[in-house]
Amino acid sequence: MGHHYVPARYLAGFTRDDRLWGFHKAAGRPFKTKPDSIANERQLYSEELENLLNNDIEQPANVVLEKISLRQRLDAGDQEALARYMVIMLKRVPAARARVLEMTPGVADEVTDELIRDLHSLKGRAAISDAKYSAMLAEAARVRETLKVDRSSATWWGTLAPKESDRVADGMLKMNWALVTDPTGQVLTCDNPVYFFPWAGISRPESELIFPIDQHTVLLGTHELFPTCSYIEGKAVALREMNRRTIGNADRHIFAADSFGWVMKAIKNGGGPRLRLRVNG
Repeated sequence: MGHHYVPARYLAGFTRDDRLWGFHKAAGRPFKTKPDSIANERQLYSEELENLLNNDIEQPANVVLEKISLRQRLDAGDQEALARYMVIMLKRVPAARARVLEMTPGVADEVTDELIRDLHSLKGRAAISDAKYSAMLAEAARVRETLKVDRSSATWWGTLAPKESDRVADGMLKMNWALVTDPTGQVLTCDNPVYFFPWAGISRPESELIFPIDQHTVLLGTHELFPTCSYIEGKAVALREMNRRTIGNADRHIFAADSFGWVMKAIKNGGGPRLRLRVNG
């Protein structure tokens, strides 16, 4: 068994009799599996990072997931733990790893260009010798080339270190959260389960955040005015919209508590947003 990029405890919220159904997004073919057997890769993280994610992020959030399943009130600490969990979920999935490694050459140019500008400034003020200036320019060029060819997982691991304060988590906490419930247990999740409008982020008035909690609950974050962390029974049209976004956001796999026939049809029809979601009206 490898390291999970979608935690097994999270996937357990989408099981029946300890099993869940997966759907290949490309082929639409359903398969039955277990939380321990899916959404993982061997040697995905260092052991140090795996322990850090488990202890600092997953364990506190697991308490919150359990509280939500019992329809208990969430306090400020619970909300912070869940926001940090969602941020790490955004960063730890394969789609995020691919983005980071694809961006590495551009980041290398940014970092070394800034260093070279600083060196030019120091040289212009005669703050460093000619020999040191030449040596540091050569070192900047070496670092640039090293970063451009280094597409190792260590580059991605650096983005996963939990932070006490995170700009994205802070933005999530400024939203109001509705815990939208589905008594039928047909909420879907996927291998990239945190969704927001890519053109709006999470801070604009029109921003919407979707995170499936379990087969009966979806977190909807918006900037509407309503009591945050309210439990609201979802209308069928809203639940379909949230499932459609989950399907559109999936990288390879969609997960459900049953082999719902409508999932394959929904995959073929394509995901993504079609409606705005409103808590009030």
